[in-house]
Amino acid sequence: MVSRITVVKHVGPKLVPFFESVFIFFVLYPLKSESNLFFLIIKCMPMVALLIFVLSNGFNLKFEYSYSRRIFTGLFFSMIGDACLVYPEEFFIFGVIAFGIAHIIYLTAFGIKPLNYKFALALTVLSLPVTAFYIPFLQNYILKVIVPIYMALLLSMLWRAVSRLQIFNKEVKWTWTKLCCSMGAFFFVISDSVLSFDFFIHPVPYSHPIIMFTYYAAQLGIAVSVVDSDADYEVNDLVIQHNDLINGIRRIYNYLKSIYFEDNLEVINLNESIAVNEKPFGKNKKE
Repeated sequence: MVSRITVVKHVGPKLVPFFESVFIFFVLYPLKSESNLFFLIIKCMPMVALLIFVLSNGFNLKFEYSYSRRIFTGLFFSMIGDACLVYPEEFFIFGVIAFGIAHIIYLTAFGIKPLNYKFALALTVLSLPVTAFYIPFLQNYILKVIVPIYMALLLSMLWRAVSRLQIFNKEVKWTWTKLCCSMGAFFFVISDSVLSFDFFIHPVPYSHPIIMFTYYAAQLGIAVSVVDSDADYEVNDLVIQHNDLINGIRRIYNYLKSIYFEDNLEVINLNESIAVNEKPFGKNKKE
């Protein structure tokens, strides 16, 4: 278990660039966002700092850095989403897709154990009326499809982040890094909830500082969760590896192949027999 003192000593100095860039962002843009290149750069600076932070904690293709690689990739796609949302009229949908990919990658990092189906059921029950409430406010059919899917991915990410904490399981020692990750997931939901309500339904007072503060806090919590992850075998063992995905696809392919192979073989044999029978018939007709 990583102690609080260890976290502060190890994480603090490396996060100075992040806090400085966040401070600069709110000094320059305290109340509203803008759609220009300079704002895009200032907005993405904290994300760049978090990417560097993850790299500074160790990064390679070995198994013990499986979790860190997933978090790094999720942060990168989140930064792409940040850049897209700077120009919402042109790239809003692309921003939603980028953040959706980030949540999928976070999901593969958090794994699927322990399942915690009760929390998943509670989030599902909560999300259904919220989704039904939003649908009439969405402007086109693309948003009516993408937004509910994104909401499902966001809540799934929250489900997995909280489930891996196991704070109420006395047999498992929870860590400060997992707690930060869970808090980050909650902040992500708050940030996106305020953003979506402000964007689709009704302007929210001080929406810009609320959205950005909770968003940066969310990504900070998720990024901090990589601390000492290289030494935690359990964390990396729960990561959904690319080999797992490839093997899953291969099993599906083999299953479908076993079902349709005999039928396809019969069709091929039937076509060959028809072709053979047609040749003598054509010669007889000419004669």
